[in-house]
Amino acid sequence: MVRHDPQAPRFVFGQMGGQMGGQIGGQIGPAKWLNPGADLASAWCRIGAGFNVAPASSTPDLEELLVETVRAGRDNARLIVIAATWLSRFGGLVARHRLRRMAIERLDAVGRAVLGLLLDTVREHTRSAHFNEVIAVCRPLPSAEPLFHVHDRHPALRDRLERRATALSRRWNLLAEPIELKPDALYAPSWVMRLNPSFALRADYEGDLRCSIVEEILRDPGAGDSELELARRCGATRTAVRHALDRLALAGRVERERVGRRSAVRVAV
Repeated sequence: MVRHDPQAPRFVFGQMGGQMGGQIGGQIGPAKWLNPGADLASAWCRIGAGFNVAPASSTPDLEELLVETVRAGRDNARLIVIAATWLSRFGGLVARHRLRRMAIERLDAVGRAVLGLLLDTVREHTRSAHFNEVIAVCRPLPSAEPLFHVHDRHPALRDRLERRATALSRRWNLLAEPIELKPDALYAPSWVMRLNPSFALRADYEGDLRCSIVEEILRDPGAGDSELELARRCGATRTAVRHALDRLALAGRVERERVGRRSAVRVAV
């Protein structure tokens, strides 16, 4: 007999290719930056979202996952719903300086508007200022259009959207009906941490500059070649990075090494 996992979500999304509310759907293809064959649903499943798919075999790059979710989300509302739900509960794990830099460098104006609406929705639900720095680099679109492409294909849905779009979505010129969070679609925090032990460090630093520094060096060892490069990648001043490195070194999280005239940094194993 299979026993029910008490930490499992009570609500589970179906396959990503299905439809949401009989209206919104869209197939999500492979995400090449994940493990071969993995997709966005399996990546979200790995970090605690209740999608009816097998979880990815390793912990995804969290900020990269958010960027790719924003890019794909206009064709599948479930991604936006689960991202908003997950961030409302686990948003403190996101390295916000790193996400801010990636929003500037990796997303176009439309992508930044979608990200801004997503994070503003989280802020509205949580009353938290955690993502204010990221929201600040996002701008509304110059003219209003639907958040989800399905409304462009169905005039009746577009008419309904014009009547029911939220004030928040109108501020971003990305018209959307209220995004209903699905907290029952998330695994318990203990499950998320057990399956993704690297999140413990993120939780300790609550997504601050230290978190971005460690993640940048882990993802690309060359990022630690200089404080100036770390400052560029994290979107912070060199002074702020040096202060954060001092705290990380004191905790034994990073080690400084002299390389010629430069001070290189590596994450302590």
